[in-house]
Amino acid sequence: MKLTQEEIFYINKFDSITGVMAKDCLIDNGTVIFLVKPELLGKAIGRKGIKAKLLAKTFRKKVEIYPYYEKIGEFIKSAFPDIAIFSVEVKGNNAQIKLESADKKKIMDQLAKFKRIKKLAQRNYNIEDLRF
Repeated sequence: MKLTQEEIFYINKFDSITGVMAKDCLIDNGTVIFLVKPELLGKAIGRKGIKAKLLAKTFRKKVEIYPYYEKIGEFIKSAFPDIAIFSVEVKGNNAQIKLESADKKKIMDQLAKFKRIKKLAQRNYNIEDLRF
């Protein structure tokens, strides 16, 4: 994974504001997304989201912070906490999310977020395609 100069800038600014080093940074349509170690997620967000709000104000962009897990299934489940995900099956470079048909509408309502999670999965888990 290669980071652009802009992504490196955001990672360094994120580190200086939160005191947490991000594993990855993705910039997508006015949103900056960071991946951090799960045990540092609370520190990165701050009490009552104060650090996340400060980041959004500093960047003048929406900020999302997700925990990075070694297994893609844990990462996907943490990214969509309001959706009941049964499993994430990986076959080669493709991943299939298994969920209830009622939850498919919920994920369709969050399609922009799903596309960002898909990009992060491609960059960090060597997944070419992510489907549900």
